[in-house]
Amino acid sequence: MEQRDLAEDLISLKEHNDFWTKSRDEVLKKLISEGPVLDIGCGAGVMTETLMKKGLEVYSTDIDLKLVDYTKRLNEKTFLSDITALSKEEIKKQGLPKFKTVLLADVIEHIEKDTVALK
Repeated sequence: MEQRDLAEDLISLKEHNDFWTKSRDEVLKKLISEGPVLDIGCGAGVMTETLMKKGLEVYSTDIDLKLVDYTKRLNEKTFLSDITALSKEEIKKQGLPKFKTVLLADVIEHIEKDTVALK
């Protein structure tokens, strides 16, 4: 059985404005009112773009280089990282601000070490 390309799936969903993404974004957009925001598992940058249009400062990160490159076209503050290995020291080293909001939209259920990621 051929493995699907998750990055391509996420890009396709973004480009076709699917129901789930659109509905989820509307709810999150109403709840998130302060930046800077860290969009962990930014995927194709759907929430990144939505929050930037709202005027918020957004930093985006993903573990998939293809998705980071895609989202970087929308947001120059996009970087590659594995949040299960991202330490406080690494955050300081990258010069990232103290975030008012950290977003993991449709992400945590895909992380094997979910408690490590949340810490």
